[in-house]
Amino acid sequence: MYVTGAGFTRAFVRNAPLLVGDFENDRLVNAVRGLRAASRLLEAERNRHPDGFIDIERLMTRLHELMPYDDHRGSTHEFAFLLAELKRAFLRTIQHALDGVEVGPESDVVAFARHCANTSAICITFNYDDLLDAALNAASTRAADEAPSPCASPDSRPRRLPHHPPHGSSHHPSGVSPSHSASSETSAYISSSIRSAMRCAGSRSCRMVQSAA
Repeated sequence: MYVTGAGFTRAFVRNAPLLVGDFENDRLVNAVRGLRAASRLLEAERNRHPDGFIDIERLMTRLHELMPYDDHRGSTHEFAFLLAELKRAFLRTIQHALDGVEVGPESDVVAFARHCANTSAICITFNYDDLLDAALNAASTRAADEAPSPCASPDSRPRRLPHHPPHGSSHHPSGVSPSHSASSETSAYISSSIRSAMRCAGSRSCRMVQSAA
């Protein structure tokens, strides 16, 4: 089993965004200008960092989960708008970082993806970019028709992919959502994957690698 975060992609792509950064922050300020509640929340988030950076998961979680008093203040519509703008800006930041990046057959990321496909390794990716997603899709398509490893999660075999991003990615149908908002289905899948990996450890070598988030 491999557990990766945004630091995994940064190892391959120098400009890949991390948890805290500039996600078109000035543009977001202009987008919510005139929306008092959204502007104040965005300003408060930027004031937490000396360079005005945003903690993308903290802000998305606040906008997604809301507070009991938000509805009374009439802030919910403003927050929904800011959340939509933030997601679009975030995905543009990711795409800009990946533009021109070659994911060739001899690249390190594809070599890692091929290893995951060949060994039916389980990958849980706590990041939003689609670099690893694309590499795993390409590698696992070739391995999908091969006999599954006895260590592969039963739930993962029909998916034809040895990975699962709990809070989505720009390549995954679940879309982008805060990591703290993982569904019960996602939690059950992760639990099943971990149990499968533990069973696997008794019969073959399994490793868990945690990258810097």
